Amino acid sequence: LVTKKNIEKIKGHSCETTSNGRQSISIVKEKNFDLILMDINMPDMDGFEVTKHVRMFNPNIPILALTALNSSEIEEKAHQAGINQVITKPYNFEEFKETILSYSNVTHSHF
Repeated sequence: LVTKKNIEKIKGHSCETTSNGRQSISIVKEKNFDLILMDINMPDMDGFEVTKHVRMFNPNIPILALTALNSSEIEEKAHQAGINQVITKPYNFEEFKETILSYSNVTHSHF
């Protein structure tokens, strides 16, 4: 919920949440999102597994993983699953905002 509020503080951004991995996969199939903020720890399957499923039908959407544990092992697993970047909680809002904006503007040209 904190992250949802933080996303909504970023001008022009909104956020939809899911309660488990299966629901996450379904909603990404149904709707067109700019990016996915993936929680590594979910009740039914972890974020790595969900990412692998999403990558089967959507190879290009940016996927950013949120985790309280930062380690080279998590970074490596994230990379192998197809996660673009790991964000460690707790995070600094300004840095978080910059990261979100950098991925949500990938389709726009910068001059």
